Amino acid sequence: MFLNLFNSNGFIQATRYFETEFKEAGTELMTSREQALRLVNIWRTVARDLWCYKLNLKKYLRYQAFEAELEKTSQLSLKQLWRISHLLQEASRRLAANAHIRLTLEWLAYSLGQFKV
Repeated sequence: MFLNLFNSNGFIQATRYFETEFKEAGTELMTSREQALRLVNIWRTVARDLWCYKLNLKKYLRYQAFEAELEKTSQLSLKQLWRISHLLQEASRRLAANAHIRLTLEWLAYSLGQFKV
């Protein structure tokens, strides 16, 4: 669902990269809520890295190896990145407060889907 949202700006590649790390970390022992929270936080890291890259704050990028992909594909404006980061933070808060997992992720997907490049 989320992989199709940012197909034209590199978010899809970033998500795949981090989801691979996520799967290799042995998260099958986590509850669904923990997995959802972790994934939302990974997406927050991706959005933060895009923000830092656009502001030319490369030393603050969490994943330096991903810098080339960010350079090729970060087409969102700073305002859009700020709003995306805010939505991800809100989703993280909702999940931590025991909100319904599927409905929260669907709300997030719909909200993020409003950002067209």
